[in-house]
Amino acid sequence: MAVSMMDIARHCGLSRATVSLVLSGKKELLRPETVQRVLHASSELGYRANTAARAMRLGRHSTIALLSSLGPGLSPFPLPTLNALHDGLAARGFRLLFSRLDDNLFTTPELLPSVITEHCADAIILNRLFGVTDPMTLALEANHIPTVYFNSERDHDTVRPDDCGAGQLATNRLIALGHCRIAYVNSWYTRHISEPDRRHGYATAMHAARLPTDARYALNPSQSVVGPSGDTTSYFRTWFTQADRPTALVLNEPWS
Repeated sequence: MAVSMMDIARHCGLSRATVSLVLSGKKELLRPETVQRVLHASSELGYRANTAARAMRLGRHSTIALLSSLGPGLSPFPLPTLNALHDGLAARGFRLLFSRLDDNLFTTPELLPSVITEHCADAIILNRLFGVTDPMTLALEANHIPTVYFNSERDHDTVRPDDCGAGQLATNRLIALGHCRIAYVNSWYTRHISEPDRRHGYATAMHAARLPTDARYALNPSQSVVGPSGDTTSYFRTWFTQADRPTALVLNEPWS
């Protein structure tokens, strides 16, 4: 049987209001010996807070859900970023719920209501690379659920890394090491907003150093500056064996 605050109050000979103050963290309003009596009794009786009841009473869960896709390449999220997000929310009294979902849960309209509601969160951080007309986006907007989109192309409620600055920083590092023939390579063609920003950062650094640019793609020749053709592997193998091959590369993604 679940132990209630009233059970603790009877055990200690105190009022339920006093017990509630202690267990809700407002200990400074009470004498230290009273606080210790309540804490000792709650431990002895095996009390566990009813978070569902508290959420109903307060109208909030104090939880932010971070939803990511299990689809390959759809939800990159560095561990330091996850840790910083957790620590920032914890400092403000919120819990972080991290959930990795099958990608069909983001794209199947009839499944979306349960995906949105079962996490019992006050707001959602959505970490999935997709467009603004995606079914998940439309469902969140239709249900008026506060949402921040990670690394998504939107004009509001989105947080994006400085990909242009990163491309420039990486290129400047190679220039500082003495490289003059530096190529930008996007061997897995992507239409994500980060790619042109990274390429622009690379080009900016090269132009500032008065060095020639060489940007190449593997899978969409019509979009590249010097687009490869034919088999990707053999194209790059041939390129890298030429006398004027680059001495350093700026890669758009880790699997280049």
